[in-house]
Amino acid sequence: MNSINYWKKMVGDDYDKIKKFTRMQDLLEYINKEYNKRTAVSWVNGKRSYSELYEDIAKARKVLLDAGIKKGMNVAMIFKNEYNYVKTFFALTTLGAVAVIVPPVLPSQALYGSIKKFDIEAVVYGEEAETNITALKDMVSSIPYVSYNELNNLKESAPADDSVKPTDAAAIMFTGGTTGTPKGAVLSHRALLRGAYNGCFCEGEVFFNTYMALVPFFHVFGLVRNLLTSLSTGSNIYLVREMMSFIKEINIAKPNILVLVPALANLIYSMVAQHGKEAVGGKLEWIICGGAHVTPDTIQRLLSVGIKCCPGYGLTETANLVSGSINYKDKPESVGMIYPEQDVKLVNGEIWVKGDNLFDGYYKDPVETNHAMSEDGYMKTGDLGRFDEDGFLYIVGRNKNIIVLDNGENVSPEMIEDALDNIPLVNSSLIYEDRNSQGRGIIAVKIFPNYNVLKKLGYEDAEKAIQGVVEKVNAKMPQHMRISKVAVLKEDFKRSGSMKIIRKANV
Repeated sequence: MNSINYWKKMVGDDYDKIKKFTRMQDLLEYINKEYNKRTAVSWVNGKRSYSELYEDIAKARKVLLDAGIKKGMNVAMIFKNEYNYVKTFFALTTLGAVAVIVPPVLPSQALYGSIKKFDIEAVVYGEEAETNITALKDMVSSIPYVSYNELNNLKESAPADDSVKPTDAAAIMFTGGTTGTPKGAVLSHRALLRGAYNGCFCEGEVFFNTYMALVPFFHVFGLVRNLLTSLSTGSNIYLVREMMSFIKEINIAKPNILVLVPALANLIYSMVAQHGKEAVGGKLEWIICGGAHVTPDTIQRLLSVGIKCCPGYGLTETANLVSGSINYKDKPESVGMIYPEQDVKLVNGEIWVKGDNLFDGYYKDPVETNHAMSEDGYMKTGDLGRFDEDGFLYIVGRNKNIIVLDNGENVSPEMIEDALDNIPLVNSSLIYEDRNSQGRGIIAVKIFPNYNVLKKLGYEDAEKAIQGVVEKVNAKMPQHMRISKVAVLKEDFKRSGSMKIIRKANV
């Protein structure tokens, strides 16, 4: 099936209404005109319309200009999911500066390292970063610092820099890349806004939805598919600064659509299964799920409580969105159809991507950039995939995670993990290579059980129950993929900010 025809059929009459922008200022001008009085952003104690957002961004630009920030500067912005993040991101990018989006949990020493690595010439920060910034100022006193207090006291306005081009860098986002080494992916205005455009292709209503920002904006999934897509479609995005308060605030926001990583999607399922949809505001219809592998079990469980779960695929380097699916019922294992006007191919099983959503390389890291890019301009994602006869994409593993056993057999950990994670007794699993008493390589697994399910079903011995699960999975696997060693965890795996299991930290 042709990708464009698929998406045209899916969104129907809304296809021609979805606008494609290539500069942040063009987006802002359009949404200010079209959605003027509608609520753009809301939070527990406030809200701002699209026209008010437009004015606040213009005033934030003046604050930044007065601090000495100008076009071409790399500027660190350190915020939780709050209104100051929204104002600062658009103020910086419409001035032609580059927003270096820093996780707010980063300690001062790591901040100092980031300033050197990414040539940061100014810092804009929120309240939660104040202690670290105080320490940082002792190490770097020569650059301007703009605090949340200054952004809360907006008076005069400043215009956008109209010389900004679509190909200019808009953001640098932290990523492990295809090799796992921390680096900064440079994303242009055009790339980020192509990602936001791709995000508009979803089941149900395209425009005027109510979102809730639970995935951090310092993660590309949160920035692109949540914030930028929400604003592109005249929707209201409710900001949650503290994850601990989201259970209370979801009943204030009453979202009809959520953008979540699988761990949060499973939490939503548990809330609805135990207390009904009223526990999540009463209006939730769809979950856009990504950032990590979405299991068919997660999709089916959410469907059982009346919530549609649409999986997708993307990376920081592809402005997040490469493919998405509304065929979650008949193809739950698939990450969907490629979004319009992207070129995706498989080379020796590896997914290669090309299009204007692609990043411009890793900041000042030509070695890693060349490693990730082909000579003809494709990004080598490091993910292994396949297409079915209808053109739907499936992820089958990671190149860098492949285990090569002593007999030369290749094992994709993800294939075994998927089989385990689809069993209700298993919360999550991690396959790795170990050695037996003879020193030969074997397949080992660490499993964090779903203790709530174990208790509900009357299992008293978690290790015995999990051993039974492993035996069932082994029976379906070829000999070289069978698990020989099992460890049952009492606590969950160490995870990244996007809730992915950190392999090296857990083996």
